[in-house]
Amino acid sequence: MDGLSENIPGYPRLAHHFARMPEAASFRSFLELGNLGLLHKQAQLMELERLLREQLSADSHSSEQGRMRYAKDWRFLHRAATEEHEPDSEQAGSTFEEGRKQSQLVEEMMVTLKEYYELFLLTIKMAATRPPRKSDLKYHQWWLQQPNRGNCGLTGPDGKVWGSLEAPDTHAADLVCVKPRQDDDLFTEWVKSKFIFWFDKHIGQRLGRLRGNCDEFGYREATLRNCADIFVMTLKAVLLISSFGILYWIHSMTMRLILIAIFCVLFIICMTCVTKAKRSEIFSAVSAFAAVELVFIANNSSSKGSANTAMCQA
Repeated sequence: MDGLSENIPGYPRLAHHFARMPEAASFRSFLELGNLGLLHKQAQLMELERLLREQLSADSHSSEQGRMRYAKDWRFLHRAATEEHEPDSEQAGSTFEEGRKQSQLVEEMMVTLKEYYELFLLTIKMAATRPPRKSDLKYHQWWLQQPNRGNCGLTGPDGKVWGSLEAPDTHAADLVCVKPRQDDDLFTEWVKSKFIFWFDKHIGQRLGRLRGNCDEFGYREATLRNCADIFVMTLKAVLLISSFGILYWIHSMTMRLILIAIFCVLFIICMTCVTKAKRSEIFSAVSAFAAVELVFIANNSSSKGSANTAMCQA
């Protein structure tokens, strides 16, 4: 079902674009404001801590028996702070008043501490959120300026949050992603960051017009990764099959060994570019690949030698 607001330029179309492509959605984290709020809450808590410590010390060292009970009996403190009392003496009235002060300080401390912890945890989460990739930010800057897409973007102060194609580095420094992209191999990263722009310019927009949807034609990361995986698996199969075919038709042992070295170098390049394998894993895979080819050559040479011997005997 199409979005209800995709044809309205501005916030509605931008929200629809972010909903279709959450990998491209980025917003300011306002970490500086979050840290400023934490600093103020921290200062407020430190002041409450000082007042509460002084109140606790005064109550515990008081000559009044009632105030001394506050640190040992919560129910007595609660009754002194919440219930209405008619003090029998001025000393009793002072006891209840001090109990209210301590209870109010504790309540204010708990409220402020809760706000501080919530802001602290949210700030940690925002700080751990990854920034958008340069390719995604560049695509978003391009999208905002397309007449049939972002339609020149937003005109308010927030229109400069993501920068522009003319000044790509003027975007906000605290941008974070809603759905950060996964780290892939070099080839898949190239497809997602470079090839997709060429594809969208020459093919993607035409497909969008053929589908009757000129305003939006998105590319989901899962689709790009699947296409890259299909190409990579095809490339690996071609490399393996072609190497055995070429070695079969070459009769010179010297040329075969040279070709094995060339195939191993190509295999290393493919493993480096199209996988996220470690160096030790690449070395093990190349060793196995070379061993298989050497076994193939040995068996092929033995078969040809046996065939030649049989022909000579005949």
